[in-house]
Amino acid sequence: MTARIRTAYSISRKCGLSYLARAFVKHGDTGDTFKLAIGDTAEEAVNEAVAYVIEQHHRDGLTAPEEVIHVGRVSEIIGSNFKF
Repeated sequence: MTARIRTAYSISRKCGLSYLARAFVKHGDTGDTFKLAIGDTAEEAVNEAVAYVIEQHHRDGLTAPEEVIHVGRVSEIIGSNFKF
């Protein structure tokens, strides 16, 4: 199974409008990588979350997945539990 970066975002209206993006990679038996990012736009937040995942892979000496699957907007509950 090829590892893929999956992303989704939700909208937060606490203290103004912001976007919370989540990105994760399932590695099977070797663990998972999860990252969160907040931005003024959904695209900014998603791009930052993906960049964090790639950076963490490089820091750990792993090859970062090249394929990114954008799920789009999800509810906060689904996004918080990484069930997208």
